[in-house]
Amino acid sequence: MQIQDTLDDAGPEALAARDDDQIDDDVEVLGDVDLNSFTASPATIAPFGGGSTLRWSVSLPQLGVQVRLNGRTVTASGSQAVHPSVSTRYTLTAHHRGASRQLGAVTVHVETSGCITVTVPESTIRDAIRRAVDEIDRAESRFSQRSPARVEIDPDGIHVALRLKVAIDNFADPDVDVDCTIGLRLRAGAVEVYLRRFTVDVDFPWWVTVVTAGVSKIVEEFVDGTIERRLKPRLLQQAQAQLDALVAQLPSNLRLQALAAVQDGLRVTACPAGARPPFLVLPTRDLIAR
Repeated sequence: MQIQDTLDDAGPEALAARDDDQIDDDVEVLGDVDLNSFTASPATIAPFGGGSTLRWSVSLPQLGVQVRLNGRTVTASGSQAVHPSVSTRYTLTAHHRGASRQLGAVTVHVETSGCITVTVPESTIRDAIRRAVDEIDRAESRFSQRSPARVEIDPDGIHVALRLKVAIDNFADPDVDVDCTIGLRLRAGAVEVYLRRFTVDVDFPWWVTVVTAGVSKIVEEFVDGTIERRLKPRLLQQAQAQLDALVAQLPSNLRLQALAAVQDGLRVTACPAGARPPFLVLPTRDLIAR
């Protein structure tokens, strides 16, 4: 039996200040909590088939002890229907004031032996992003690229680095560096892209010591109009369109089950299609690698 004094939202000083008798009381109370049963039925499900039902029964020694299922407070005895899209571990814990104890865990496995997984190369996404930037380059007179857009993919997402220049009449042209990370997620079986990070850095040549108000206004208008209002949404639109086109190529008997950014590409998993009922997604602490 392992009991952990968590002291939620408290630092080391708060832990040191706690009364020893109170800590001993927490440990004693949690030690008397009994897990009668915790099951998942069935333990293995199809990707888009029927879900699994978690059932548990816990005996509590007194009031004030909470039972949590993957972080969500539940009754001492109960059940919950779950439909995980990937194999998922569900953990039952007991909590009393600042202390916690893990009672047990079960895993619902998602059977993917009938699924197919392919990797979309980084170059496919890079070409799409570069086309979007080139379109704006051709349409915007003040806009030019110091080098082609750099696009790299890793588990954190799609990283885009743009090295631009703004043309200013009768003044030194500043460099504008745009760096962003595009994230991916699945919602209701559809791919959705979003910005995880977006930064803009303006840098004048080293020998420029004074920037006039007029020049500052030109740069601000460029960043607000061209970068924020045109380039930023266009990058997302292009990434979304490219991913939607990839999904549209799936055979009619397959349905998108998972999409993940990996090193140098995107991993797409599609499984045999089937009806899937509405479900509640519990907070997930542990995903079991397929």
